[in-house]
Amino acid sequence: MQLQLTTNELARQIAGRFLQELPVSIVEQSGGLSGARVWRVESSRGTFALRQYPTEFPTEERLRWLHGFLKEVRDRGCALLPCPVSTSEGATWIKHESQLWELLTWVHGEPLLEEKPTRELLITAITTLADLHQQLEHAHYHALPHLKWQEMHAEGIRERRRLLQDWLTTDQAQIAKRFRGAAYSPTLLALFHAQQQALQRQGLELLARLDLAAATFVKIFPVLRDVQPGHVLFQEARVAGFIDLGAMRLDSAAADLARLLQLWRFPEPDWYADSLAAYDKVRPLSKNERVLVDVYDDSARLLTGVQWLRWIVLEEREFVNHDLVEQHWQRIVQDLERILNCSTKIHQS
Repeated sequence: MQLQLTTNELARQIAGRFLQELPVSIVEQSGGLSGARVWRVESSRGTFALRQYPTEFPTEERLRWLHGFLKEVRDRGCALLPCPVSTSEGATWIKHESQLWELLTWVHGEPLLEEKPTRELLITAITTLADLHQQLEHAHYHALPHLKWQEMHAEGIRERRRLLQDWLTTDQAQIAKRFRGAAYSPTLLALFHAQQQALQRQGLELLARLDLAAATFVKIFPVLRDVQPGHVLFQEARVAGFIDLGAMRLDSAAADLARLLQLWRFPEPDWYADSLAAYDKVRPLSKNERVLVDVYDDSARLLTGVQWLRWIVLEEREFVNHDLVEQHWQRIVQDLERILNCSTKIHQS
């Protein structure tokens, strides 16, 4: 209990350094998987979100880029993303011991929940995401006019290609060896076996698709890369904004669109095409972007568990919220089992 009180008091003091006044109230919010901690800060200047990043991420250089771009976007009139607050010295983060802290404007709204939102709400989220992408794209190329809207390779696809190659050549064997020599969670072991089966059946086909996608040229600009339900905030029937931007970086718009769509499935056969059509009405997808949406989607379903196995077994990372992480692993195992069952039925037919 004393550690918790000490951490909250530290958060209060750091918020005060940003605001030049101690907050009226500061309340920690429920945490996610990344290990970052967030407090809601109330002060005479308004409501803010104070974030304490985990030790290993991000670097100061990365935070400098992210905060600079967020301010550029806000200065250009975009109100869909939070904006960093500066200290009296002009800094937009504070380093305490080995961790970085930031204070962002608070986005008021309720999250788009995972439990099957209506198709209307999902379409609203998608069209708002398309509008945000237009604003991010223009802000990026306005700041870097020498790029002249050039197309590049999608780094997220290339990373997944390397992740799969490493699994097929070295990582799978190394992880299996470590499982034999140490005790791990039964859920993590189940995840390993599910990954083995799924990639034994579909790994080479996915690698071929990733090879083609990694050589594909698309427009690259800063995208969110973690558009999940809890990060899309609604006020009634409109999107108030997008939050939790720590993963933001240069990539394809397809990465965000696939991330948003992969978390829901509706029984109607046309919902996916309707979703892409709604995005197209605001920001038309290029042919290559449309291809990458499918590759991002399929590769995420088959490789998310591989990334977790690397983090836990090979890199020996530790995550604070163990129960939440275990629940996440269980969902990945269930998704892989559904993929295996579908592929078995197709093969038998």
